[in-house]
Amino acid sequence: MKEKLSIQEVAQILNRSTKSIRNYVKSGKLQSEKINGSHGPEFIFRIDELRNFAQNYLSLAIDNKTVESLVKPRKTTSTHSSKAVAPKELSLSNFADKLIALEAEKRKIIEDYAEYKAQLAFKMGQMESKLKLLDTARSERNKLKQKIRYLEQKTTKQLTELDELQKARSFYEHRPWFLAWKKYKSENAKVVA
Repeated sequence: MKEKLSIQEVAQILNRSTKSIRNYVKSGKLQSEKINGSHGPEFIFRIDELRNFAQNYLSLAIDNKTVESLVKPRKTTSTHSSKAVAPKELSLSNFADKLIALEAEKRKIIEDYAEYKAQLAFKMGQMESKLKLLDTARSERNKLKQKIRYLEQKTTKQLTELDELQKARSFYEHRPWFLAWKKYKSENAKVVA
């Protein structure tokens, strides 16, 4: 049995794409060695590392039969015979185990997705209510600003009018004809009463 596997073989064993395998390697979940291949750098995986990864992260049990049955053996030539080694068929129990593991993984993904979706909907509701509160507070603040501007304008106008009245009063109070009119008015008020 082979001790090291290519990225395509690992993808076939785990039933994942090679892109997913590269992402596992990049995230540090799956250990690999990088070698110079015929088409540039390639990843090589040790079987024991693959078993650890499959068990810890994917909840899959990988035995030698699974590896041998899923990895297509390469043609080997020997001096005794030029026959290719035929791939072994996947046993029914291994297939059932793999199918059950995949079904469990699918259920877990669906449950995780539903939980994530519920959390997202809850957070969206919280954000919408905060946004409504913020909009309400913003409109209240704008109304108060308008009221303050109106009151400031009104106060300024009233202060201006009061200042003009005080100036007019001080101007007229010291005039002799105003003093006579004031005296006349007070006398008429006594007569009427």
